[in-house]
Formats: sequence, C-alpha cells, structure tokens
Amino acid sequence: MSTKTQKLIIEFGRRGHPLGRAIRAGEVPELVKALRQRLGCTAEELDLSPESLKRLQARLIALHQAVEEGQVPMDDEETMRLMREVAAYLGQVIVINLGGEWEKKSLHLWPTMIWVPQPIEVTKGPESYVSSRKGFAAADNAAYFWDLIGTGKEKGFLWKEYKAMTKKRWRERL
Repeated sequence: MSTKTQKLIIEFGRRGHPLGRAIRAGEVPELVKALRQRLGCTAEELDLSPESLKRLQARLIALHQAVEEGQVPMDDEETMRLMREVAAYLGQVIVINLGGEWEKKSLHLWPTMIWVPQPIEVTKGPESYVSSRKGFAAADNAAYFWDLIGTGKEKGFLWKEYKAMTKKRWRERL
C-alpha cells in the first residue's frame, strides 16, 4: 500500500513533471545544499555520515509539525522538492558510506535506486537466492518516512533503513 507522498512522487513522474525525474549523481550536491538550507543546518550537522541521519530525522519531524500547524506552507510542488532533497541526502549517505552507486537508467524519481555492490542472501517465502548487489530506494524511503511522521512509528526509521543496508541477509515479506 502506497502512502500519500509515495503516490505524489509516482504521479509527478507519470505526468513527466521535472520534479518527478530521476536524481542523477551530478545534481546531488545542490540537492543536499538545498536540504541543509531548508532545514537550517550546517554542513557539519548534516555531514552525510550515518549518524547524521538521526539529526536529519529530528529536523524533518520538526518541519513536518510546522507544516501541519500551518507555520510553513507546503504544496505538492514544494513537497516534491523536499522529497528530492531528502532522497538525494539518503542516497548519498549510502554512496559515501557503503560504496553505493546512483542508478543511471531510471527516468523517474520513484524507481531510482542506489546500488550497493555487496552480495546479499534474499529469502522470499520458501526460496532463497544470492544477489550480487543490494538496492536502496531513496525516494520511497523519503516519502514513507514523511508520511510516517506523527504515527509514533517514525522513531529511528532512517537509521534502521541505513542499518538494513549493511545486513548480509534479507527476508522479503510476502
């Protein structure tokens, strides 16, 4: 089941809107810079380290609350800008710290992946196989987290998703 923001990202891509296009490695520095400015953070606070995900999460929760209280306006286009910025940050944390690489083939933001060249054993039901790489869906994680805020389930989400990328085994839910 998709969340509201996940559906928004998919729709922007489907319509061919520029904010729905895939993130390319060359635009990541500007997107990260824009995120830092949006959240009022320094490069030291959001330094692309795994630990910075905890600071990012706290800032995003505060921004979400400000949006909900009407203190910060956020229409669909502004939400998409934020999702691109957050996805770029999350993806670049994976690139820098786990040796990942940005997807080059995707045209739209939604399916854009960061691929980590690390073997992983995947179990899906009664079947298992080994894959030579793991994929991290940055926009999916950004959107899901944004919509999770306020449910009580958002605590530690970004950190947990990063840690999941370091595991050697993965069990898919059916």
